[in-house]
Amino acid sequence: MSHDHAGGPTKEQLRDDVLMSLQFMTGPNWFSDFQARLNVEEAAVYEGKLVSAAEGISECMDERMCLTPEVFTAMGKGLAVAQREARVRDTMRLRNTEYPKPSFVGGAAGWVFQFILMGKQLPEAVAATKKLYEKNGWGDMEIHIDDGHGTIADMATLMDKTDGCGFLGVAPHVADILQKLHIVEGQVPPIDGNAIFTWLREAGAKTVPLTGNHRTDVANVVINTRERTTLNKDLLYGTHPAFVWDMWATTKPEVIDNFNQLAGTQLSQPDFVRLQAGMHLATGMMLQAVRMPALGKPSNLIITK
Repeated sequence: MSHDHAGGPTKEQLRDDVLMSLQFMTGPNWFSDFQARLNVEEAAVYEGKLVSAAEGISECMDERMCLTPEVFTAMGKGLAVAQREARVRDTMRLRNTEYPKPSFVGGAAGWVFQFILMGKQLPEAVAATKKLYEKNGWGDMEIHIDDGHGTIADMATLMDKTDGCGFLGVAPHVADILQKLHIVEGQVPPIDGNAIFTWLREAGAKTVPLTGNHRTDVANVVINTRERTTLNKDLLYGTHPAFVWDMWATTKPEVIDNFNQLAGTQLSQPDFVRLQAGMHLATGMMLQAVRMPALGKPSNLIITK
C-alpha cells in the first residue's frame, strides 16, 4: 500500500486525523455506522469480478501486480534460471494469478501484528503465526517486497530489501489508533516493521515481489464477504484496481478458535471482525488509500455480498 507523499501530512498528523475519522468504531452499532460510509453503487461491479480462491493467505491486500516472468528476464535473469538459484528458490515466490489466495493487510505480517497486539513479543508472535498457518492449512507464510515502483532492475538488490509492505511502515501508528479506540486493551509490546519483516523471512516466509505504481487515486478498497472467492488484483490493476480484504477467510470460526488458542485470548467473532476492520481502515487511511465520505469526496469503500 502507498507510502507518504513528499510534502504531504506527517504520519503523526495522519494518525490524529484517522483517529478522529474512526471514532464511530467505539460505538455499539459501529458496523451499521460503517455501512453508511460505503460506496454501494460500485459494489456490483466487483461482485461480478470475483473468482475462485485458492487455500491460504496472500502476501497483502496491495493492489499492485506481481512481477512477471518477462520482468525477471528483463532484469537479466530468465525466470527458470532465477528459480534454480537457491536464494531465489528458497525465499521468493510469484503469485498464482489463476487461483489467487485470499488477501489480508500485510499478509503474514498482519497476523504477527495481531499477536503483538495481544501482548506477544515479536519472536513469540512470529512462532504463533507460523503455527496458525499450519493449523489452518494455509501453506507457507507470505509477505511482499517491491521493485521501487520499477526503479530496481537488479535481482540481488531486490532480494536484499527488508522494507516490505507499507503497512509495516505505519504499524506502530495503527496500534496506537486501535488502543485509543479501545479496540485493543492492555500493554502492547514495541512494534518494528523491519524487524517483523526480517523475523518472518528467517522463519520461512516467502517474499512476493510486486511492481508498478500505486493507483490510490482511483483504486477501491474491497471487503469481500463471499466465501471461497477473491479478486484477481493482477488482472484488475489496469481497469479496476482494488485493495482487497477477504473478510470471510480471515474471520472464520475455526480461524478465530486457532488464533485464541495461540494468543491465549477469548475474542468473539464480533471482536475479531472489529479488530481486523480497524486494522484495515486505519492502515488504509494512514497510507491515504482509503477515502471516507467527506468534503464532497465519494467513498471508495466497498463490501461485496
